[in-house]
Parts: sequence; structure tokens; C-alpha cells
Amino acid sequence: MTRPQYWRGYAEREASPEFQAALESEFGEEASPSTLGEPTRRGFLGLVSAALAGGSLAGCVRRPEQRIMPYSKAPEDLLPGVPQRYATATHLAGEVIGLLVESHEGRPTKLEGNPDHPTSGGGTNALQQGWIFDLYDPTRLTTPLKGHKPATLDEAAAFIKAQIIEAKGGVAVLSEAAPSPSLMAMRARLEAKGVRWITYEPINRDAEAEGLQAALKARLIARPRVGAARVILSLDADFLGVEGTVAQTRDWAASRRALKSRLYVVEGRYSLTGTNADHRLRLRSDAVEGYAWALASALGVDDPEIKAAAPKPALSVAAQANLKAVAADLKAGGGLVLAGRRQPPVVHALVAHINQALKAPVDYFPAAAPVNEPLNGAAALAGLVKAIKAGEIEALVILGGDPARTAPADLKLGEALGQLKTLVHLADRPCATARLAHLTIPRSHFLEAWSDWVSAEGVVSIQQPLVAPLHASWSAHTLLAHLLGDEEKGCHAIVRGHYRALRGALGFHRAWRKWLHDGLMPERAFEASPAVASGLGGLKASTPIEGPLVEFVEDPHLFDGRFEHNVLLQEAPDPVTKLTWDNAALMSPKTAKALGVIAEQRVSLKVGEALVHLPAWIVPGMADESVFVALGYGAALKNAVEYAQQSQVGVDVYPLRATAGASWAAVKIEPLDEAYPLACVQRYARLDPGYDYPERHNVREATLAEYQANPTFAKPGIIKHGEPIPKGEVIHPPEASIFGDHDYSKGNQWGMVIDLNACTGCNACLMACVAENNIPAVGKAEVMKGRELHWIRMDRYFVGDEEDPQVVHQPMACQQCETAPCENVCPVAATTHSPEGLNDMAYNRCIGTRYCSNNCPFKVRRFNFYNYAKDQAELAQMQRNPNVTVRFRGVMEKCTYCVQRINAGKRLARDAADPRAIIESITPACGQACPAGAIVFGDINDKKSRVSALKQQPLDYTLLSSLNLQPRTSYLAKVRNPNPKLEG
Repeated sequence: MTRPQYWRGYAEREASPEFQAALESEFGEEASPSTLGEPTRRGFLGLVSAALAGGSLAGCVRRPEQRIMPYSKAPEDLLPGVPQRYATATHLAGEVIGLLVESHEGRPTKLEGNPDHPTSGGGTNALQQGWIFDLYDPTRLTTPLKGHKPATLDEAAAFIKAQIIEAKGGVAVLSEAAPSPSLMAMRARLEAKGVRWITYEPINRDAEAEGLQAALKARLIARPRVGAARVILSLDADFLGVEGTVAQTRDWAASRRALKSRLYVVEGRYSLTGTNADHRLRLRSDAVEGYAWALASALGVDDPEIKAAAPKPALSVAAQANLKAVAADLKAGGGLVLAGRRQPPVVHALVAHINQALKAPVDYFPAAAPVNEPLNGAAALAGLVKAIKAGEIEALVILGGDPARTAPADLKLGEALGQLKTLVHLADRPCATARLAHLTIPRSHFLEAWSDWVSAEGVVSIQQPLVAPLHASWSAHTLLAHLLGDEEKGCHAIVRGHYRALRGALGFHRAWRKWLHDGLMPERAFEASPAVASGLGGLKASTPIEGPLVEFVEDPHLFDGRFEHNVLLQEAPDPVTKLTWDNAALMSPKTAKALGVIAEQRVSLKVGEALVHLPAWIVPGMADESVFVALGYGAALKNAVEYAQQSQVGVDVYPLRATAGASWAAVKIEPLDEAYPLACVQRYARLDPGYDYPERHNVREATLAEYQANPTFAKPGIIKHGEPIPKGEVIHPPEASIFGDHDYSKGNQWGMVIDLNACTGCNACLMACVAENNIPAVGKAEVMKGRELHWIRMDRYFVGDEEDPQVVHQPMACQQCETAPCENVCPVAATTHSPEGLNDMAYNRCIGTRYCSNNCPFKVRRFNFYNYAKDQAELAQMQRNPNVTVRFRGVMEKCTYCVQRINAGKRLARDAADPRAIIESITPACGQACPAGAIVFGDINDKKSRVSALKQQPLDYTLLSSLNLQPRTSYLAKVRNPNPKLEG
């Protein structure tokens, strides 16, 4: 089988001089003088060199002293050092997720998925892992602002009473999506008093709602069961990315792991879902609709209105061949089609008809939103602006968000808000809307307040707080209670009282306690509804746009911008582009060549009269004649990260976004004669062969047909002791260790298997590792030098055609080698091997020579060039895991398989009735968070464990096996399932 070439960027593919120079530099730029006034590393070593001759380095750094006071009365059931876990729930733009929160002595430190909750099944995504940092965000509002001056909550309550309750003008509430039954009950009471309520989300599913309303004649939400489908077609639907749910990722991965599904993707931008496709068709996003019309015809959708309205789209030869093969595959049975939320309503209506014709596994649930709420949030927002200008609304209460910034630019909402007599904003932090408000009230984090949420499937969950509000803040329930004159009620009394009234007093206390324990109610608020597609409700085909497009997409980590102050999410690399700390104008190589643009060159994007400047970034696989820009950037982050050398991160592109062009718009693109450097994490740390090796194949993959013909295709090149060395392999160092082999047959021996068939590249493992192991953000300037401290590197490889390649994702952390080359070269034995097979690090012994990193062929060790924890806000320090050392400057750090979790599990197993079950349940943070279940950890000496079973599979292989490193982490080779009719 011919091995293809894998590459991570054009510089690597072409072996440019800059890339070759970067390979020669092991650690990038050396440490420069600290902006904090600390001495340089060289200067420090020079100052202490005399002391080193007569003393120990351990005495050179004095740890700061912290004094603590004992409890005068310890809380019930609280044991110091033993974390507690509580079930709770929250949502993002109306998408509910069930969570378990780990708390240390009253401090929430880590979020996990609730394994008993159907929305998570125990997994989370990268965004959800980052939510814990928002609780301790130093930029949060800490006190109410009345006239932009600090005030108290009592003064805020008095202001609301005088300016809203007792005033005679019209009142309105502008809210983010909030699927809370108790909050909706309060909304109904306000509407009964004449208060107008508007719901708006800048990234929403309004088009889907309109399309399903038109086709199904009912207000429904579609929930495709992707795990039950044999063939899936995604029409610009990133259901494995932030557009989907954790449950969808889990179900897709389960079918993928069993090699029973095939995924087709038709899209413009290279999405996370597109990187996992067996076949991906590049089309401009406005051309996807034409594909949908042609597919409906090819599948024989027999609806008179569709036949009458169907246009004749001009599909390319490649698109027609793709459509013919896809239609036949869908017809064969088990087919399912999904439409992306950026697609117009008519596409969603067509997909409803297509899925009905296919008898696809799709459930439809009644929308939790009130029946009288408009389907289109932007249209409702336009009505609000009109009412304000007409004087019908004098007082407005805004519940969260930053609508002055995120509303469609043509509405000029900011100008309208400036005309209000009274504007109250419940805000997380200073923003454009808060600057216009007469009263700004800090909003409580979801871990500080009570609430309730109902998912799209009807699962009702209680949001249980874990900590009292850290600042003077209110929840949405509390603010609405003041509007209703119920200010004496707290959010706990409101939420609990709502369900007590529904259920009745008898037995309620016991039921309530069980709901809190489980994180959800056993009964659903509603079940799936029967739905029959009929007609298009008057929807018409859209007219394609001539010329280039600018397309607005959600950021995988900042979403619509609500997490832009979360520096750890800012530093997480984009799963496809691998950029951090910035958005960019993403374009295909062909588009860049036509414009005469190179990477990191600024371009101007003009939509109507709106103009922004962005750096260009060339990404293979993007649709031609399109430029993709991520929303949610442009925040001022001055002093948020000590080593960030600029006050603004990225560019705000909301000014380009209008009501009629919320997904994409015609754009005029002009190159500018200036550069803007971007921080991309895959410019370095390449596993370069060296020693006259042939190219090292870190990724091993085959088609399903190749795998069936040769199930052990991933095995060549693996060296086993006592067996002949495979022919053609260069062995360096020799097969036998110079220290002899240790006997690892006794006791617990830890190992890991990562399934490349299930891994989607979503970064959940990376962010979980950051939260668990106290990994700091270092800032853009340091990332550009290759100094980010992530213990897991999510490698992204392109393979195939330069313009339209496929992608493979591969998580890369310390491989826990049994014959680890890092251990041999450490002069102070700071890195050693444990009897249980772990490559351990003693931080207080490390003197920072970096020999170990130089000797690591995987380049997975991270060096602390600065003391990034120094002078960090005390609030941010509260998130730290007390079971993990906070590293000082000048030490090497890396993945430990979460040894703190291993030791905690071993302690529990000593007294357990079934010790093996406890040992089997030990899971590092990366494996616990993975929504796809791609990471499996356990005791490889236990032949009945999951990890042992996976290591016996024919797809199992280890990296750089010819070096005789004997890693404890192995991978299951990737198997693609292409359609033979589309091969070649």
C-alpha cells in the first residue's frame, strides 16, 4: 500500500527556507528580558553560579508564604483534600448540557459531563471545559454601575422601582435564548402586564425554525439520530463542531468505531465535520442550496410545490457526479440529511422533505419557546428598534449579551438604545451595551445561581449553584422578580416554588432532593411529535450572489464573542487553521492567488459602506471566491494576560453583518501593503525524521476495503522483543536498552489507546487538560515563539490534493515510553520512570537544562520560560486544582496521565468491595472529557480491561516503533469508508 504524504501547512509541504530554519531551532527564540523586570535566564545563572558551587539550587527560589485559618466550624460532609461533585446544568444559546462539577473546599475547579444526562453522556466539548474559567474571570463586573459609577444592589433595586415599575412609559425586555420553564412563567406574568419580550441570539437557529414551520406546519425542532444512520449527508452542517451537540458526537463516534457509517459533507468552509468526512464536496455556501434542490429531485421527492418552485441549478461536473453517487447511497437505506444553521429556510424545508422520503432517523420536538414568539429574532429586534424610535418603549431591560455590538449593523440598535429614558443591562463584564446603560448589574455565573433548563428533547434539569456569588450580582430570575414586585424571593425560592406548584406539596421535598442529586427529572416535559412534510409554505429559491462572498462563522472557542475574555479559550488553537489569539480572513490557495495575497498580509473587506481590515490566512479546502471570518473578536484584553503585548485581540467583524446578510454577503476585497503576524501552533514541533530515516508515518490509515483485505496494515514497522527486526527498518538506537529492561509484569501498569476513527479533533481533551492541570495562558507573543504550555498537542495533518485535501487529527501528548530517551540525559534525574510505567517529573529537582525536550522525538515537553503564575489575579488562582503543583519558572512539564487521579483511584480501591471496578474507572481528564470516547485509559496488566482489549486489536500501533521506545500510548489506525463510485 503506497503511503501518502502528510503535511501540516504549505511551508512544510514545500520545505521552504523559513520552515527549514525553524526546524534547526529546537526552542525558537531564547528567553528575552522579562517585561516584569525579572532577570533573564542567562543572567540568573550568572548571578547564582558562585552559589551553585557551594549550595543547592533548591534554596535559590523562595516560595511565597500563604497563611490560612482553620475552620471554626467545618461544613457538613466536607473532608479537606477530598473533592465533592455536584450535578448541575446550563446552556449555550438555548442548547442545554448536563454537567458534574468538581469542588474543592467550596471552590468549583472542574466541569465534566453528567454521565446520566442524555445531553452529555459524560462528555463535554472544548467550550464547555472552558466555562469554569469564566467564573474566576478578573474582567467580570464586580459591582453595579449607576450612571457608570459604583453602586449597591439596594440602590439598583431602588432605581428599578422608581424608573421602571412606577414609571408610566412602555417597558420591554430583550433576552438571550433562555429555555427555562420558571423564567418563562415569569415572562408570561410580565407580558400580562403589557411588557414586550424580545429574544435575540446573534448565532441562532432561526432559519431552521422558519424552514420547519414552512414544511411541517408546526413549530418544531429537529433532532437527527446520527448514530442510527448508515449514510449521513451534511449540507453545511457542522454537527461535530460547535453547531452540534455532545450527544451527536458521541453517537456518530460509536457508529464510526464500529465501521458502520459513511459521512458525506457539502460545504464551503473547512469545518470540523468536513475534516472527518469520507467524501467532501467543496461548494460556496450559497451554492449548497442548489445542491439541495437537485438532491430532492434525484431522490424523487414528490411534492407539487417543490416541483413548481425548483430552479435549475448549474452544478459542476464534479458536483453532479457526487450528487448521483450520494443519492444512490442514501436510497439504499439508512440515509440521513442534515442542514446547517447558516443555510436559508428553504434548505431546511427541503431537508425535511428529503428525510421524510428516506424515512430517516429524525425526531421532531415541540419548540420550548412561547408560541407567540416570532420565528425570526432579527425581525423582532427590528420591531423593537422601530418601537423605541416611535416612543412606544421608554424603558428596556437587557438580560445578558451585548446586542449593541452583535445586532445586525443596519438596525443601528446602539443609536436606538441611546434614545431610551431608562436602560438596564444585566451584564457579565464591561461591553458596548453596558456603556450605554443607565444601570448595569453584574450577572451571576451559572455556578452561582439557581435556574432550570429544558432541552430540545424535553429533558428538564436543575441548575444548582456550587458557590455563593463572588461579587454583588443578580441572576435573570432575581432581576425579573424585582420587575414583578417579588424582590423578597431569591432565585432558589422562585425555581423550587415553580415545581412545587406544578407537582404539589406531597412528597415534593424528597423528589426535589433526587432531582438535585441526579441533575435531571425522570419525566420529560414533552415527547417527540409526529410530523409530516407538506409544501414549502411559500418559500422560494434564493438567488446566488455574483462575485466573492464574505461568510460569517462562529468561532469554535469564542462562539459569538461571549467568551472573548477567556484567555485560556483564546489560546486554544482553532481545530482546522491552528491559529490562536486572532481571527483572520480565511481563503483558499486559488482565491489568494487571484487576489495576489500571501498569508499574514492584511486585506480590506468592504460590505456596503462598512469596512474592516483583517490578516489573510490561506487554508486548503476552503471554497473558492469566498472569504471566511470568525465572529466574536475585537475585545480589549489589556493586562488580562501578563505576556500579551497588545490591548486588542483580533478584529470585530460585526459591522459587516446586516439583517439580510447574517450568513454571507457580497464583499469587495482589496490587498493592503502591510503585514500582521499570526500565532499558529503548527509551525514547529514537527517530528522530523533525521538520522537518514525515511519519512516517519505518525498517522496510519486505510480504506475499509484495504483494511478488510489486510487487517494488520497498521502493524509493519513495530518492533517486539524476541522477534526478528522487520526488514527495511533502520534501528536507532539498538533494539536493547543500555540499562536493561524493567519487569513491568507486576502491579498496576498504566496505558492509553487513542482511536483515530472516533477522534474528531475538537480540542475537548486539550481544554480538559488545561483545567485539570493548572496550565496557564502565555499570550500571543509567547505562542509565536513556540512556548504555549499545552500538554496535549492536537496535530492536524492534511493529506492529498493541495487545493482540496483530506484531514487527519492526532492527539499528541507524552507517550510514557518505557525506554524513554528523555530520562537518560537528565543530569539531575528530574525525569524518571515509575514502577507502574509512568514517566514522572520532579519539578523541584528540575534545573531547566531542556536536555530532555531536545531528546524527545515527539516534542511533547513544555518549558516554563517565565513564571506565568506570578502576579496572576487572586480570583483566577481560585480555579486551580490543589492536587496539581503550580509550576515555577525554569522547569520542564508535560502530560502525567493525570497521576493525581490515578493515586486517588488507588486509594479508593484499597477499601472497595470490588477494587478492579474502581481501577477500571480511573480516567485522566482528557479521556473523561472526550465527547467521542476516543481516549481509553486503564491497567494494561488487567487483561479484562478495555485498554488491554483495544491494544489487542489489529488496528493498534505505536508511534516511532523503530526507535524501540515502547510507548504506553498507542493508536488505533484510521479507517475511511469511501464510496467506490467516487474513488479516483
